[in-house]
Amino acid sequence: MRVSLNEIEKVCEKAACGVGVPAGADSDIGFGAAWLEARGLPGVTVAARDLANFEYAGLTWRNSGAERYGDAQGSSLLPHAGGLIDLAAADALGARGELKTVTLANARSPLFLLPAAVQRLEDGCTFRLTWDSPKVAAMADGDTGVTIHGDALLSDAATTLRIEAVVGDVDSKGPPSPPLLCDHEALESRLAASLREGVAVDQASWDRLQELAARTLVPASGESRRRGAGAEIDDNE
Repeated sequence: MRVSLNEIEKVCEKAACGVGVPAGADSDIGFGAAWLEARGLPGVTVAARDLANFEYAGLTWRNSGAERYGDAQGSSLLPHAGGLIDLAAADALGARGELKTVTLANARSPLFLLPAAVQRLEDGCTFRLTWDSPKVAAMADGDTGVTIHGDALLSDAATTLRIEAVVGDVDSKGPPSPPLLCDHEALESRLAASLREGVAVDQASWDRLQELAARTLVPASGESRRRGAGAEIDDNE
C-alpha cells in the first residue's frame, strides 16, 4: 500500500509513544522513519521491528582521551539517535577543525542516526557514520549531501557504531568504503518521487505500527467522545 510521508511520521511517532519511548524521542523516531522512507531506505520496517520489541535501555559510557566509548547493551538506537548526534556535534563544535569520535558497541539499527545527522548539518558539521554488521559507511556533508556505501542496510544484528564529526570536511583518507549503495542525486530523486506518489510500505510492518499506535487511544466513553478522544489515525488529523 502507499501512504504519505506525513502519515508515516505521525504513525511512527504514535507507535513509539504507545510502547513507552520517552517524550521527544518519539517525535525523532517519526521524523527519522519518514526521512528514510522518503529516500527509499527501510524506515518503516526498522521502526516496526524495533518498536514491537521495545524495552528502553540507557547507554553506558567511559571516556578515553579525545574519544568517547559507550555500550548500547544490545538495544535499539531509535530513541537515542538524536542525542548521539547532538553529543558528537557538541564535541566537534567545541574543538573546531579537530575530528571527534564517538564509538558505541552492541548497538542495533544505527541507520536512524543518518536523518539526525542531516538535521545538524546547518551547524557546519560533517558526519561519517560507520558500522560493521553489515558493513556500512554513510557520509552527511553540508556541501555534497548524503552518500551511503554498504553491503546492505537491513540487519537485526548488534554492531559497533563509530560516529566521526568535525566542523569542516572529514578526512577523505579514512578506511576504504564498501560498494556505493546510493549517492545524493539518487536519494534526492527518490525523495521527489515519494512527494509525488507517496511511499509503498511493507503491509505487515505498517499494520504492526498501527497496532502499536492504537495503544495511545483513550477507550471510548461518553465523556471521552465529548472531549474528542478515541479518534483513529488518518492523514487529516
